[in-house]
Amino acid sequence: MTLISCDSERDNIDMICGELVVHKLYKNGTCLSCNKLISGNLQKGWFYFKDQNGSSINGDLEFIENKLKVEISNSNDAEFNGSYTIKIDTIEKGHQQNFMSITLRSKKNLIQFYKSVNID
Repeated sequence: MTLISCDSERDNIDMICGELVVHKLYKNGTCLSCNKLISGNLQKGWFYFKDQNGSSINGDLEFIENKLKVEISNSNDAEFNGSYTIKIDTIEKGHQQNFMSITLRSKKNLIQFYKSVNID
């Protein structure tokens, strides 16, 4: 699986095997990378995931303090459908940006979400 954000030449990338696209938002509701208007604030976004078998998952996500609230509205893997509130306790320092990560796993799929954070 490849984790990308929409700033990776978003318009030129088709939803190929194992991509998860996360839109990162500013307070005015536009994505900081592709400038697409999405209602919400700094802590909200949406995602779309398609695995190598063609199964797709999409929904909304919201970061609340150190928790991630995920609403999965359409999944071929019924095990994923529904709402989740997950505590995020992993903060990693990446090469170019710092991020928090969380993983959802079912029998067939693996999804990772991330959010940029400031680490002093």
